[in-house]
Amino acid sequence: MIQFGYPLYLLIAAVIAVIFGTWHALSKDAKELIVLGPPSSGKTLWLCFLRNVKYEPGGTFDKEPFPSFTFKKKNGDSIKIKSGYDYGGQEENIKAYYKDAICTDAPKAVMFFFSMYSYLNDDSYKRDVIIRLGFIENKFRSQLEKNTFYLIITYADKVPDFKNQAKEITNKLKQAYKLTDLLSKANIMVINATNQSHLENLKNKMKI
Repeated sequence: MIQFGYPLYLLIAAVIAVIFGTWHALSKDAKELIVLGPPSSGKTLWLCFLRNVKYEPGGTFDKEPFPSFTFKKKNGDSIKIKSGYDYGGQEENIKAYYKDAICTDAPKAVMFFFSMYSYLNDDSYKRDVIIRLGFIENKFRSQLEKNTFYLIITYADKVPDFKNQAKEITNKLKQAYKLTDLLSKANIMVINATNQSHLENLKNKMKI
């Protein structure tokens, strides 16, 4: 109990210490989650799902901040995520943000989303995906041992025989486009980004 006449500055210091201690306890185990990829690949939808906020269609331009949050997995684990950014899929954002986003010392998961349908049917989109993955491999290679990389192939519902198609895509990315270092250690998942059960499954399989 604080006695009458206790110096005010000590009382303020004690309150600050409690606040800081609480903040530190909540933030010390927080991880970074970096979600990248071309436009309309499911990035914002995924972040909204994890944060349990309503998804508003329309796309993200440049980058939009999100506050720190916690999500729970089916096994009961609670994962704390640091505040970060929802990066738009515009090409100029590769040089503007990718390096600074992935080259930090904090423990992190880097997730790269792209549409299987667009990859198979649009050559410019395909080239864009390959360039972005090459950039990530070049910048992120030294951190692959201590961090986690996810390749999320989305909109599988639009592609017949999507499982075999996904295997062909990833094998070619490794062999023909020399992305072996990155993809040999990647967690690769094929999902329908608009399917809640697929998103839930992805969340429960995340290791970060």
